[in-house]
Amino acid sequence: MKPKSGLTRFHNCYILRDSKIIKEDLWIRDGKIENPEQVFYVEQLQADVTVNCEGLLIAPGFIDIQINGGWGVDFSYDSDNVKEGLRKVSKELLAHGVTSFCPTMVTSDVEKYRKILPLIKMTDGGKHGATILGLHLEGPFINLAKKGAHMEEYIRIPENGIKTIEEVYGSLDNVVIITLAPELPGATEAIKDLTEMGIKVALGHSTASLAQGEEAVECGANLITHLFNAMLPFHHRDPGLVGLLASTTQKQVFYGIISDGIHTHPAALRIASRTNPEGGWGVDFSYDSDNVKEGLRKVSKELLAHGVTSFCPTMVTSDVEKYRKILPLIKMTDGGKHGATILGLHLEGPFINLAKKGAHMEEYIRIPENGIKTIEEVYGSLDNVVIITLAPELPGATEAIKDLTEMGIKVALGHSTASLAQGEEAVECGANLITHLFNAMLPFHHRDPGLVGLLASTTQKQVFYGIISDGIHTHPAALRIASRTNPEGLILVSDAVASQGLADGNYHIGPQHVTVEGGRAYVTGTKVLCGSTTALDECVATFKKSLECSLEYALEAASLHPAKALGIDNRKGRLNFGCDADFVMLHPDTIKIESTWIAGECVYKCNKM
Repeated sequence: MKPKSGLTRFHNCYILRDSKIIKEDLWIRDGKIENPEQVFYVEQLQADVTVNCEGLLIAPGFIDIQINGGWGVDFSYDSDNVKEGLRKVSKELLAHGVTSFCPTMVTSDVEKYRKILPLIKMTDGGKHGATILGLHLEGPFINLAKKGAHMEEYIRIPENGIKTIEEVYGSLDNVVIITLAPELPGATEAIKDLTEMGIKVALGHSTASLAQGEEAVECGANLITHLFNAMLPFHHRDPGLVGLLASTTQKQVFYGIISDGIHTHPAALRIASRTNPEGGWGVDFSYDSDNVKEGLRKVSKELLAHGVTSFCPTMVTSDVEKYRKILPLIKMTDGGKHGATILGLHLEGPFINLAKKGAHMEEYIRIPENGIKTIEEVYGSLDNVVIITLAPELPGATEAIKDLTEMGIKVALGHSTASLAQGEEAVECGANLITHLFNAMLPFHHRDPGLVGLLASTTQKQVFYGIISDGIHTHPAALRIASRTNPEGLILVSDAVASQGLADGNYHIGPQHVTVEGGRAYVTGTKVLCGSTTALDECVATFKKSLECSLEYALEAASLHPAKALGIDNRKGRLNFGCDADFVMLHPDTIKIESTWIAGECVYKCNKM
C-alpha cells in the first residue's frame, strides 16, 4: 500500500549541507529531498515513516568518477560481459557509500573502444546498484612518458584533434569525461571541441608544463586525473600540472586524488587540499568482456558498503575489439539495493602519451591524429561514455576535446607529457578534468609545471582534478600542495582496478599480469603501480587524516566536487532541497559506513547496524 504522504523523515541525525554539518531532520519524498517548511506548514503533512538515526551523520552519497573496475571486473577488457560486470560493480559500490560513478576505461585498442563504449550507458541507480553517470575515458591520448600501467602499444596522439579522438573511440554518446595529456599535438583543439560537446576534459598521464595545463584549462579542461600520479613532479620554476592548484586562471579546475594510503602520501594530500580543496573485487571493466554484466553487478553492489552511491566504470587502454564489445554493455543505470548508480563510462586510454603509459598496454596506445574521427573509430559508440581521459599533447587531441565537449562528454587530461600551455589549451577547448593528478604525468617543474600547473593556471575556466589518496600513489605533501593551490577542484577518486577487494597474490587481468602486495597492485615483475586496491570511503578517511582537514571538506571532495565536475550538482552530491536523496550514514570520527541510501531507499546496511 502506498504511504499516504509518501514522506520519510530521518531524525536524531546530523546533516552535511553547504559545507556545514548541522543537526536537522531530513525529509524525503519520491526520491527527492524535501523542504520541511513546505511540507509541514504549507502542505501540512506528516511523515509515514520515521527513521531514528541514533546520532549518525548523513552525508551525500559518494561519486566515483574514476573507477576502472573491481571485484574481478575490468571495464576496459571485459568486453564479453560488460553488462554483467557493470551490474556487479554497481551493486558492490553501494556498500562503500558510492551512489553514482563513472565507469572508466584505460588506454585500449580501437576495437575495444568500439565494442565496449556502446555497452556502457547512463542509468539511474537503485537497489540494483549505483547510478552510472557516464563513461570516463582515461587514454589513449596520454603521454608515453607518463603512461603508468597503460599499455604502450595503444597510446595515441590526437594529432587531428577531435577527429582522431572519434576515430579511436567511435561514438561518444555516453562519455562524460576524457582524460588526456594536454601537451600532445592536437590536444588543445580536441579539448575545445570536447568541451563544446559537453564532455569534461581531465588532464593526466602527462608531462605538461603549467603553461600547457593552463592553456588546456582555457580551452575547456577542468579536471586533473589522480593528482601527482602520472605527471611531472612539482618543481619550483615550473610546477607542471600540479601548478594548476595555485594557477591564476579564473576557471575552476577540479582534481581527482587517490587517498588510499598508497598512491598519495598524506603530505601530498594536504598540499593538494590546502592549495585547491574542491575539485575491485576481482572485476576489471577493461578486460572482463565475457562477464561484463556480472562484473558490474558485483562491483556496483560492493561499492554500497563504502558509501559510493554513483560511479563511472572505467576502461583503461584496450584493443579496438574490446571497446566495441564492452562499451555497448555498460549502460547508465539507476542505483538501488542492487548496487550504486552507474553514471556512465570513463574511458582512460588509449589516447595517452606512451611516455606516461603507466600500466597501460603499450601496444594498444593510440594517437587521435584525426581527432574525434579517430576516437570514434577506436571506441565505436560513445552513447554511454561520460568521461574520456586522453593526453592533450597528442596530435589531434585538441580538436577531439572540442568535439567531445560539444557531444557532452567530459574530457580529462592524463597519462600525458603535456606542458601547462598544452593543458591550458585543452581546457580552453573544453577539457575540465585531470586524471589522477601527479600520476602518469610530468612532475611539477618550476619552468613549466605541465598539467599540474593547471591547478594554479591563469585560465578563466574551472579545472577539476582527480587525486588518488590511498597512501601509495600520492605523497601527503603533494596532496597538500594540490589542495592548498586549488581546493575547489580536488576530487577524490579510487582509481580502483579489478584487484580491489582481493587478497595478496598474482592475478591475470585481461592481458595484464598483476601482483598485489600489501595493498599495492603492480604490473607483475615491476614496481609500476597498476591502479589502486582501495575503496573510496577508505580514500576519504586517508585524505582527512593526511591533510588534517575538516570532515566537511573531505566528504565533499568525494561527493559535491565530482558532481560539479560532471555538471550534475543540481541533483547529485548535495543534500539540498529538491536534490536526489542519495546519501550515506557514517561515523564522523572513522568514516565507517553504516548504511547507504539511493533515491531515499536503504540499499546497504552494515551487518552490525
